[in-house]
Amino acid sequence: MRGGEAAPRPSARPSPSQPRNTHPPHSPLARSPPLLSLSPSKQIMIASTTAFLGASRFGLAPSSTKTATAGLKLVGQNPGLKTGDPAGFSAADALGAGALGHGIGIGVILGLRALGKL
Repeated sequence: MRGGEAAPRPSARPSPSQPRNTHPPHSPLARSPPLLSLSPSKQIMIASTTAFLGASRFGLAPSSTKTATAGLKLVGQNPGLKTGDPAGFSAADALGAGALGHGIGIGVILGLRALGKL
């Protein structure tokens, strides 16, 4: 363009058939689907992992600071780990609970698929 004329800009308004996106175009969130449109398999994995992380963090499951006895009672102990968490939840606890949650989630998904429900 000559003479100081500006190039025509595309319309900033989305068409009525296009959903409105508030994220910048280079953001990965601009192309991600909303949470409720996740597949049932992904929802199961999120739920099972969150449940086990929450149970471990809030003392309902064994962790490095609460071990299980032969009678499955949780007994507190000091493992000597320095964490910034008030309950003593460490990185090893997070990895262990996350792995257990994923294992249970995989079992649920495979079981539902074998029954034809998924």
